[in-house]
Amino acid sequence: MIIGNGLLANAFKCLPQQENSVIIFASGVSNSKEFSKAAFDREKNLLLKSIKDDAMLVYFSTCSVEDNSLNDTPYIIHKREIESYIQQQVQHYIIFRLPIVVGNTSNPNTLTNYLFNKINNGEKITAYALAYRYLIDVDDIAKIVSIILRRNDFNNQIINIVLGKPIKVIDLISIFEQVLQIKATYDFVNEGSYYAIDHTKIIPILKQLGLNNNIEYNFRLIEKYYKK
Repeated sequence: MIIGNGLLANAFKCLPQQENSVIIFASGVSNSKEFSKAAFDREKNLLLKSIKDDAMLVYFSTCSVEDNSLNDTPYIIHKREIESYIQQQVQHYIIFRLPIVVGNTSNPNTLTNYLFNKINNGEKITAYALAYRYLIDVDDIAKIVSIILRRNDFNNQIINIVLGKPIKVIDLISIFEQVLQIKATYDFVNEGSYYAIDHTKIIPILKQLGLNNNIEYNFRLIEKYYKK
């Protein structure tokens, strides 16, 4: 059973349907800068209604809970609270922490949509010279999660889904410039952060799928969804 109609939910709907004993909860707050308590309450209330004692709950959290600079933000506080609730109250679950998910979405709050719109419209970007971000194709998330669910040996765990090292945001801007063939306008700010994500649990699956987060992967990813 898939709950949701957004980017993640649609990616799973394109794959063979999971058994009713698996609930893929893909209807969370999508804006990491959200501050509305009502938005967070809506997600939690829907989640509570979706839980079944005899079903495996698949919940999508965020790798940003590892970023110490975001600890006090409402979105991260909310995600940590949901993770804690699931761990304490749900009998069968897997929590997947995701990086920035790239796909066909009109959500203006994603980093890649933000950069695309700014560059495409000739608007100036404030580029954080020390900022790094992890990116992944939504289709690859669906593939990785599907394999994990079939293997049935990650139950009641938190799994980080990243492909390897993050990309510098300034290098991501450069990729957009190449794909769009537009020179970006930006001001450098000597700020930003890097945080490492432990993805050792899924390395065998990444090798099985031939996934490696190198510059070629990131270029193909941006080209796939943003080339005109």
